[in-house]
Amino acid sequence: MIEDLFTSFLSSLSSLFQLALIIFPLLIIIEFLKEYGVIDKIGKFFSPLMKLLKLPQDAILPVSVGFLIGLTYGAGVIITVGKEKGFSTIDLTKILILVGISHALIEETVIFAGVGANAIIVLTVRVLSAIIATIFYTKFISVSYQR
Repeated sequence: MIEDLFTSFLSSLSSLFQLALIIFPLLIIIEFLKEYGVIDKIGKFFSPLMKLLKLPQDAILPVSVGFLIGLTYGAGVIITVGKEKGFSTIDLTKILILVGISHALIEETVIFAGVGANAIIVLTVRVLSAIIATIFYTKFISVSYQR
């Protein structure tokens, strides 16, 4: 039993190290993108979506990273930016609903297309489902938490 616990511990430590190898460079790249104004350009593109979902403009970065990279690696950015910008629990929940349904859009769309699915339909359904679910949460569920 102790051997199993030790093996599990080493496996968890290895996984944590692998995540750090991905998340730290990602955060450094994001800082460079901020410095050179790329994040602002992405922000202008996603601005109407943020307004529709009643999310702060600062949510653009974690949403973009989640859309493009996915939940596993995007979570580090979501947590970091959420703490840095002081997102409310409701805003974080909306971000996680949005990204949870439509994470890793490029990677997963390519995988689905590779097994014969129509990439445009897959992409459209995932993005629209995420937006509709987030709007539903914004209009109906989060209102009860604000009272």
